[in-house]
Amino acid sequence: MMRYHMQPGMAVSETVTVYGHSNRLPVYALASGLNALALDGVVRAQAEMQLVVPPSVPGEWLGAAEREFRSICNWKGVTVSPVRIRKNPMAAVPCAVVTVLACGEDLPEEKQVCPGCEIVLAGWTGMEGMLRILEEREAELGQRFSRPFLERIREYETELFLGERFLKEDREEILYGCQIADGGVLAALWNLARDLRAGLNLDLKMFPLLQETIEVCEYYRINPYQLTSAGAFLLAVEDGAALAERMGGRGIPCSVIGRVTDNRDKIIRNGEEIRYIDRPAPDEMWKVLEIEKGDGS
Repeated sequence: MMRYHMQPGMAVSETVTVYGHSNRLPVYALASGLNALALDGVVRAQAEMQLVVPPSVPGEWLGAAEREFRSICNWKGVTVSPVRIRKNPMAAVPCAVVTVLACGEDLPEEKQVCPGCEIVLAGWTGMEGMLRILEEREAELGQRFSRPFLERIREYETELFLGERFLKEDREEILYGCQIADGGVLAALWNLARDLRAGLNLDLKMFPLLQETIEVCEYYRINPYQLTSAGAFLLAVEDGAALAERMGGRGIPCSVIGRVTDNRDKIIRNGEEIRYIDRPAPDEMWKVLEIEKGDGS
């Protein structure tokens, strides 16, 4: 995310690229962009989008994608810039590139995250990926799951924009915050530890995870903890229980999942099992998209 110091505050921007076959890609790109800016208390957001697609993508798809983008911007009160469309023979699948620019509060004072600070996960692990899998593979999922089950998944789309539900008092308590994006919560935790130059001690059983996400991931044999999760945040705070209780009271799934340690070990516990968080792996969404590899396989 880029920040520009201005008077009397600052401007912040975020660019998000989302790949896939669904013409609803702009929804996920915009949600991710707005969420990334949310912890700065942004106002008066504006967004622009570029669609980069293979030449074979029909005009109907492009028109539907642009309408989705304009519709969701209108819903969220975001000013829309003209949409640019580029057909690129090197593109394997369509992608939506959305840049969100907004005014925020003045640059916050740098806060120190000390050993013992708690890590809170707000939002649902892997939920964005679950929604996108439904968009990409609805017919296939319909052969395995009931229509009410799939409709229940679709209802979680409003949870993508969790960032707008943060209050000023929430932001004031947050020492470090980031949205969970590509690579899922495991990648985000690795990056958090890197940024803080500290270790982590985590309890996997405390990660908020929907039963629907578990079932969809089991069907495709993918790891929900390595699945893109726009609409979910990692927050380092001094009193995680108090923050989780307050946000939970507003209907936000929120749980203390561990704490910062004074070493570099990134430990994650699952009952009696103990493992270490590895370097970020490719997002599990790519397995569902079935992108053809360069060797033709």
